[in-house]
Amino acid sequence: MNNHMIDSKQLFCMMVLFELGSALLFGLGADAKQDAWLAVLLGMIAGILLFLVYSSLYHFSDRKSLIYLLKAVFGRHMGWILGWIYVVYFIYFSSRVLRDFVDLLRLAAYDKTTFLTLAIGMVLCVMYASYKGIEVFARFSLITFFLVMVSLAGIIILQFLSGNVQLQNLQPVLEDGIMPVLKASFPTLAAIPYGELIVFLMLFPSVQQSSKIRKTGIKSIYIGGGTLVLFSIINLSILGADVYSRSSFPLLTSVGLINIADFVQRIESILIFLMVLLGFVKVFLLAYGAILGTSELFQIRKIALIYPITFLILISSVIISNNSSEHIKEGFTLAPIYFHLPMTVFIPSILLLAAWIKKKKTPALFK
Repeated sequence: MNNHMIDSKQLFCMMVLFELGSALLFGLGADAKQDAWLAVLLGMIAGILLFLVYSSLYHFSDRKSLIYLLKAVFGRHMGWILGWIYVVYFIYFSSRVLRDFVDLLRLAAYDKTTFLTLAIGMVLCVMYASYKGIEVFARFSLITFFLVMVSLAGIIILQFLSGNVQLQNLQPVLEDGIMPVLKASFPTLAAIPYGELIVFLMLFPSVQQSSKIRKTGIKSIYIGGGTLVLFSIINLSILGADVYSRSSFPLLTSVGLINIADFVQRIESILIFLMVLLGFVKVFLLAYGAILGTSELFQIRKIALIYPITFLILISSVIISNNSSEHIKEGFTLAPIYFHLPMTVFIPSILLLAAWIKKKKTPALFK
């Protein structure tokens, strides 16, 4: 787990896969009804603005980590406390994503298998990937990106060939005005998944072409966000706004309707495989960010933190909520306001302003 270097192409693939992650599973922007896709689009635009803040923070840190910048701007003690809060944030949301995908597996294929058994299986994979390090994982992301994007394109083609897509379900556009769309897009769709990209401030120091980070990140949001918008349109067109809002996993529901000449059907297993890959990527990156942050805060070797951090993620995923419905409700109502908004919008914005002021006064502080 040394500081291996990754290139901009690998970074792009990791960021797109991270953005799709669990966001592809859910009915994003469901409160906007048939205008949910517009809410997802506005969320993507807000995500680009957030990433401009994050890339600027990386510039001010002189290509060092988020933890370093927090200490440089807020002082050793306050910066350490905020750094630890971010580590807890990464652990918490890694456990939430783990819970998302274990719930999906239990609902779709493994209803007789205990939650803990499935969760341990994914956590063991995360532990192994953490031991191998970010360079190996980055190469894995290149292969996974190609597999996921080709498969998703195939799913869209099959939906059209099945005759399931009914674009009239998207009408009327803005029936209730623009306010429901704005409420659905911010803060929830700005934070999920784009605000969570703040974890990459822990990974950017490992990128070879640091000058390409901003351009690469914005490209990834175009591709990842555009994919989310496209699948929102597809799912709404197939299911309608009512079923889209009531389904726990709209994408799984819509894929289950694919049927071409009673021959090509029941391809949910392919989707589940893709979703598990995406879930693994997101759980790993959040866990790895927590490992890097804890290592920097406590000056402990990263490899010694793999077991305790992943164990905390596992336990947290079990106790985080009583059932799947409660978990999803918390993730889209409480978490964006009380966790995502301060950690991905307020603190980074204040940090950027303070870093700009402080660098004007004491430039040597950031070198």
